[in-house]
Amino acid sequence: MALSLTLLAAITGAFVLAVAAGVRMATLVLLGSVRSDVVGAAVSYRPSGLSPWLTIVLPAALTVGAFAGLAALDRWRRGLLRRRFEAGLRDPPDDVERALANLSRIANVPTPTVRVAETAVPTAFTTGARPGSARITVTRGLLERLSDEELRAVLAHELSHVKNRDVSAMTVAMGPVVVAEGLWTIATEDERSDRRSADGRASRSTGRFHGVLTAILGVAAGLFWIAARLATARLARHRELAADRGAAAITGEPSLVAATVQRLDGGGPAATDLRAVGIEAFAVAPLSEGPNSWATGWQTPMALLPQTVRKLLAPAFSYHPDTERRVRRLQALEGDS
Repeated sequence: MALSLTLLAAITGAFVLAVAAGVRMATLVLLGSVRSDVVGAAVSYRPSGLSPWLTIVLPAALTVGAFAGLAALDRWRRGLLRRRFEAGLRDPPDDVERALANLSRIANVPTPTVRVAETAVPTAFTTGARPGSARITVTRGLLERLSDEELRAVLAHELSHVKNRDVSAMTVAMGPVVVAEGLWTIATEDERSDRRSADGRASRSTGRFHGVLTAILGVAAGLFWIAARLATARLARHRELAADRGAAAITGEPSLVAATVQRLDGGGPAATDLRAVGIEAFAVAPLSEGPNSWATGWQTPMALLPQTVRKLLAPAFSYHPDTERRVRRLQALEGDS
């Protein structure tokens, strides 16, 4: 986990510096200190005579503001979708609440609230930044598919996420991915808008310079998204394996957890309603992979790739470990017990 966090921090730092440099260049253009006549990739750069407040502090503030704004916008959008999703939740059966209370005592965590979502996708997920505010949502499909013992294994897995504060950790870790998606969308939509526009008011050189900046932003955001998503997915897979170990410890039955993981593998249609609210990294079973622009209104570089290529890359970008790997680790725990 430490390696994933270090990689994510290094990638984010490099990207912030790159974006800040681009914002600084754009600021200087607006201030008239960089000529907007672009020949190939060359730009006449003459920032002399300007205050450091304009050449350093202002671009830095704009960069931080842009990143914070994109993160806030994503949180707001997902919040709307989550509230819409939660409007259809209902109370669980009494036996589910009793099972969760018993497991919570064993795990030594406050008993989360539990709700049932009316969807056929067999999964469960946890929300809430702190153990005291955690909520576990199970789906109708999960209750119909699993036995009582298998449901205990799923609830124990989610309680491990609560105890490990994985929701808070992954929410922070996914921040760079969210920002990259926003910047990628801005760059790609801006490029399409430029191609559609026949506005002759802007000079040819200014338009050319704008096109270069947009292309640079798109390439930087795309590369950053790929790197950040890979690091975040690696971290999420690590947390899932830790939750499996926690579930085995809480139930005392690693073989039961392994059997439940196998039973849930591939069991359900594409969970669009769940991924839309941003809980894919917190679900007990993987949801179908793919670009999430339909959910957030934002694009990702994956949307440009053919379906066959996306399938090949899916394991590296997945938030969940391979089922066989999870089962092997749980079986090893069974052998050690």
